[in-house]
Amino acid sequence: MFKKTALVAGIALAMSAAAQAEYQWELGAGYSTGEFDIGDQNPDNDVLSGYGTYFIDAVDDTKGPLAEAAFLDRASSISIFARNANIDGDAIDDLGRKTYGLETHSVFSDAGWIVDFGYTRQENDTLRTSLSGDQLPTIPGNRPLDTIDMDQFKLGFGKYLTDRTTLVFSYEYSDIDEAGDFDTYRLDLEHLFQFSFGDIKAEASYGLVDVSADDTLLEDADDIDIYLVGATYYFGSNKNWGVGVNYGEEDFGGDQWKRVEANVSWFITDQWEVALDYSDGEFDDLDNVESKLATLSARFRF
Repeated sequence: MFKKTALVAGIALAMSAAAQAEYQWELGAGYSTGEFDIGDQNPDNDVLSGYGTYFIDAVDDTKGPLAEAAFLDRASSISIFARNANIDGDAIDDLGRKTYGLETHSVFSDAGWIVDFGYTRQENDTLRTSLSGDQLPTIPGNRPLDTIDMDQFKLGFGKYLTDRTTLVFSYEYSDIDEAGDFDTYRLDLEHLFQFSFGDIKAEASYGLVDVSADDTLLEDADDIDIYLVGATYYFGSNKNWGVGVNYGEEDFGGDQWKRVEANVSWFITDQWEVALDYSDGEFDDLDNVESKLATLSARFRF
């Protein structure tokens, strides 16, 4: 009798632990590969990326889809990230771009207020093209255009309108090394619909890039309007599968860049997820300008 009681107690304890699964760290990495089609040039684009996130309090992942655990639990976090991109082709020979940064996401859970902060640094390695040195564009000081770097600072404020709805307004200042600066304003709306057959996460965004750089390379540039909509359907025994589609437009004063993205994700366990993403973008009114990129990624929680 004692052995049976102990066995039942052990099973109950294991089930209780599984039902109250939590995590406080998340690590992720990805590899992307694709190409740009610009006229008769087709340079390859390869990207390695990684990130780490620490959540201030342990995150409860039992409230809905595993991928949306932090969103549903109103989790505050600190993240660092890095990306290394390499573009290589006939006319563009080995252009490297390094990006790294820090992000904080603070949620005052009782009232539902959200405060975001982010810093991103982008560094461009030497660009070698088929053009001769005096044909390369320059920035003030007669520095080649390919040597410019960029710093970005982001600040966001928002609120949980309901337990499953957020609205966030953000401002981002971008400073291009000796070549000008610009401001980005953005409004993001997210909502998770919960149904008996699965959950659907819907997102919509509008952004405006205000280019205001007198006497710089950006002096004659048009402001950019950004539109994004997307949805992800979560299903499975514990909603560990996700299938999503996103659509975006960027309007450069009449020239529209349109991008379609499809993705699928699978939490193999409560801790491990793998995902596959494919995106295709092109200018609406310009022929032979297109971008294709496929990404394989994984993340681990503990």
